[in-house]
Amino acid sequence: MSKIQFRYPDFDDHKLAEIKQLSGIDISDCTHDLSKARIITEYVHALFDHDGDNQPSSFDAMTVLKEAKAGAKFRCVEYSFLAVWLLLAHGIYARVVGLKTEDVETREYGAGHVVIEYWDVEASTWIMCDVQAGLMFTDDNHRHLSAYELRGYLGEGKTPLYMPVEQSHAGREGVFGRHNQDYSKWVNEYLYFIDTFIYTKLSYLNGLAPEKIAMLVPDGAANPIMFQNAFEMNALYVDSPEQLYASPIPNNDELDSLKDAEGRIMRWPKKQAGKELVISYLATKFSKDQVYNESEVNELLKQWHTFTDWPLLRRELVERGYITRNKSGSSYNIVS
Repeated sequence: MSKIQFRYPDFDDHKLAEIKQLSGIDISDCTHDLSKARIITEYVHALFDHDGDNQPSSFDAMTVLKEAKAGAKFRCVEYSFLAVWLLLAHGIYARVVGLKTEDVETREYGAGHVVIEYWDVEASTWIMCDVQAGLMFTDDNHRHLSAYELRGYLGEGKTPLYMPVEQSHAGREGVFGRHNQDYSKWVNEYLYFIDTFIYTKLSYLNGLAPEKIAMLVPDGAANPIMFQNAFEMNALYVDSPEQLYASPIPNNDELDSLKDAEGRIMRWPKKQAGKELVISYLATKFSKDQVYNESEVNELLKQWHTFTDWPLLRRELVERGYITRNKSGSSYNIVS
């Protein structure tokens, strides 16, 4: 099967800017994706209490955030979508991940759980967070795990290391208030089928018209068609984890198409993945051992692009976390 073309919103989408401002999350001092993801997970985890039957009045980013801040209680679905939107708002690729039981077609209630994964640029991997539970997971070597890796780890009879956020609702002593039930044992049942949206949007459908998903099916298992005997899942079934866990950042062929013979960027891409590729490329032109002033940043950017919008590129370098800037804007440092 050919590579699945997953799609994500532009990081500079005005709706993302609005929820970023409303949340008030400050990660300006963080230089690593893991630190940023933990802060955002902590924020959403503590923002509202869980109610498995309550839903927002409208299934969009701003409504979920506003109603949560006003005291509404929501499902694991809303924990996950809100965390993904806020990660995207801070320039980090993220996606909602559905976990489903082996009997997903016939179980009438509780056949699924929803978590997230974000793309960690430094580790070059997808990392799972259960936002409702307030947990991340590592193996014995302290390497953070994806949902698929967690499934394999538990399948080998191993217990992952828990990396809880502040005020985590789960741990070895109990799951979501259920005493004497270890989280690993609880979640393992839900890791049979793993899926994610092919197109991550800033709103979501609810009820009988689900968005298109890519679902990883275990070897030898039949493709599930129905969810809880209620509606048909809109799924593209895959049997290779590489199809679900490819990098969201495009390859160098796309970057080469954006450069002229001297290696200068000729145009600003329309798609988010292309923009990320351009900014990561331009970041390599800065020295990690040098402190730059704004004029020096501008001059260097002028040397490496031809469409004469260095203010845009300078801003993108800062907002995407490749360069740090002091409050006065007088000095810039490349993030090592």
